Amino acid sequence: MNKATKVWSSAAAAAVLLAVPACSQGGEDDPLVVGMLMAFSGPTAVEGAEVVNGCLPAATEINDAGGVLGRTIECEAFDTKGTASDSVPAARQMLSTTSNLFAVLGPSTAEAVAAAPVLEEATQVMFSPAGDGRFDRTELDYYYRLITSDSVGAQAMALHAKQQGFGNVALVFVGGASAQANIPPLEEALGGLGIPVTEALTIQPEQPSYRTEVARILQNRPAAIVFEADAVSAGTFLTELNQAGGGDIPVVTNTLATTGDWQKAAVTAYGGDDALAKSLQVVVRYAQEGGAGTETYVETLESLDGQDGIDVPSFKDSAYSRAAYDGVILAGLAATKTDSVEPEDYNAAIPELLAAGDGKTVVSNYADGVDAIKEGKDVQYVGANGEYRLNEFHNVIGAFAFYDWDPSTKSLRLVNQLPAAELEALASGQR
Repeated sequence: MNKATKVWSSAAAAAVLLAVPACSQGGEDDPLVVGMLMAFSGPTAVEGAEVVNGCLPAATEINDAGGVLGRTIECEAFDTKGTASDSVPAARQMLSTTSNLFAVLGPSTAEAVAAAPVLEEATQVMFSPAGDGRFDRTELDYYYRLITSDSVGAQAMALHAKQQGFGNVALVFVGGASAQANIPPLEEALGGLGIPVTEALTIQPEQPSYRTEVARILQNRPAAIVFEADAVSAGTFLTELNQAGGGDIPVVTNTLATTGDWQKAAVTAYGGDDALAKSLQVVVRYAQEGGAGTETYVETLESLDGQDGIDVPSFKDSAYSRAAYDGVILAGLAATKTDSVEPEDYNAAIPELLAAGDGKTVVSNYADGVDAIKEGKDVQYVGANGEYRLNEFHNVIGAFAFYDWDPSTKSLRLVNQLPAAELEALASGQR
C-alpha cells in the first residue's frame, strides 16, 4: 500500500489492516489510538515492524481486559520513511487528524531530534526507541526511552570485542542517522579499551555491489568487523566479503541481525548455517527470559500469529518490540491510576508505575495492574523486558548480551551476558 497511514485493530483478537479516513474524530466512546510514528518504508522499515509486534499484543491484552477506562485500543501507523524531513509532516498529520490519540510509539533515531519536540509541544506521551545520544539527558517531560541509548549499545560492542581478544577491528556502517549515531561512541570506547581501528567505512544502503569497500577492508585484514547494515545491504556486503576470502572474519553486529530477513540474507551470503555460525556475533540488549511479563507478551504475540504485520519468530525476542508493548501497557495503567486518558493528566504516573519500593505490588500484565490499582494498591509494573530502572531523564541503561548463530535451530543462541559493572564503567567514562 502507498498509504502513509494504516490502522491495526486488535478488537476481537483480529488484526485487520484498514485505510484511515482523511480525518479521525474521536468521541468519548471511540477507540483510543496509539500512534506508531515510525519508518514503515525505506531501509529502516524494520523499525516499524518491531513496533507493530509490540503494539498489537498490548492492544489485544488491554482490550481483552475491558480496555482503558472502558475504551478499546487501536494501533495506527504514521510513516516517517526513516527521515527527519518526513517525520515532522507525519507527526503533524497524526496530531491534527487523530483527536483520540492516546500515546505514541516513536519517533526513532533518524527522526527524533526533529519530531520529538513537536510531540512535546502537543503534550503527547511518547515511548521512543531512538538511540541518539542527545536524548541521554533530555529535558522533554513527555519523552520516555525504555531502550538503551545507541551510545551504550556501541560501547557494548566495543566491550565484547575486548572480551573476545580482538587485536584490531574494522568498522563498516550503513549510511543514515540511525547507524551513523553509533560510530562516535564506538570509536571512543574502542580507543579507551586499546583496540585499534584498521578501517572505518560508511556504505550507502542497498547498492548493487560493495566490492571496492570489501577490498579496502581486506587490504589490512582485521581481526573482526564491527558491522551495521539493513538486510539488503548486509546480504550484498557479506556475499562479496565471502567471495573475496573474508568469510572467516568474525562479524560483530547489533539489533538488525535479530530479524528474519537479515538472518535469511546472512545465511545465503555464507552459503549455509554452519558457515554463518563461525562468523556471526550479535551484541544486543539482553531480553529477559522466563519472567511473567515476558511470558505474557510472548503468549499474546503467538496468539496473533498469522495476522497482518505479526512475525513471531523475528520479534518474540526483540527488546524493541517488548519495549513498545510495555509502553502501551504503561500508558493504560497510568490512565487507570489517574482516571484520565489525557496524556497531560496521566504522564506523571508513568515513572511512579516503574519505580520499585517497599510495600509495592508488583504486576506483570495489564489486567492484574488494573485490579491492583482499583483496590488502592501502589503498583510497580515489571513487563516484557523485566524491570525498568528509569532515571531522571526518563532513560534506562539495561543489560547487554552476546548471541551466536545456532545452525541446529537456525536461530540466535545466547552465549553470555556482558559484565554489567564493566559496561556501566565504560558508559560513564570510568575506563
